[in-house]
Amino acid sequence: MVFILNKFFLEYKDYYHLNELQNIFNDEKSLIVFDTNIFLDLYSYPLDTRNSIIESIQKVKGILWSPHHVFLEYHKNRREVIYKSKKILDEIQNTLGSFASGNSLNVSSISTYKSNYGKFHSELTDSIQAIVDKYTPLYLELQKKLIDDIEPIRNQLNDYKKQDTVSLTGDDPVLNFLANRYGDGDIGQPYQSERLVELFKECDERIINKIPPAFKDSSKSEIFTYRGVKYDSKYGDFIIYKQILDYCLEKKITNVFFISNDVKRDWR
Repeated sequence: MVFILNKFFLEYKDYYHLNELQNIFNDEKSLIVFDTNIFLDLYSYPLDTRNSIIESIQKVKGILWSPHHVFLEYHKNRREVIYKSKKILDEIQNTLGSFASGNSLNVSSISTYKSNYGKFHSELTDSIQAIVDKYTPLYLELQKKLIDDIEPIRNQLNDYKKQDTVSLTGDDPVLNFLANRYGDGDIGQPYQSERLVELFKECDERIINKIPPAFKDSSKSEIFTYRGVKYDSKYGDFIIYKQILDYCLEKKITNVFFISNDVKRDWR
């Protein structure tokens, strides 16, 4: 998503020509901000895709800056996302296996029917058995083809597992990249508790009136503490939004690209 703050209204962004957007994006005075989900999603991509995205971020010419809250959320969720990203591959493999084994003709109900009612309706039993005899070989053939077609996908999943170099406690190329790309001057300062209380109150009023961003996160309920400061997860997007605005006012920046995988309409 592209989020532009300047003299044009956001609603008219669709009328921009691609070269205009490219010029703004490559302008060294433009501010480029990545949402937390961009960094966390890197753990779930195949290695080639992850490296391609990292390489693209490395080529950014504009001002690459991040609100403090983006990296607070990144570090808070990093370990859980790494763990889940590894489990995803296992779950896909298990789902494929269940799909293949489940697509076979179940004749157990037929056997039950024969033993319980066959003596009363032998003519139906014979007809049903004829259908079973006819279609069982076709099902077995279909299942074999299905397993053969699934096998390359399962091999590819195994390759993804071997490629994955991210460790919960050891090497983490995503973390290494971010640590090298973002210096102390590239990350905003955290808000003090007093300022957060003000922002929480402001956000509550916006939630009531469905003023974007952040009103779609009103159902979030996680509360956590960082360095003695208490945070409520439902205010995360609003904190990021306010930090971007504060930085733009301070640095007199007029063009901002906020890049996110979030598709909730409160960011649009």
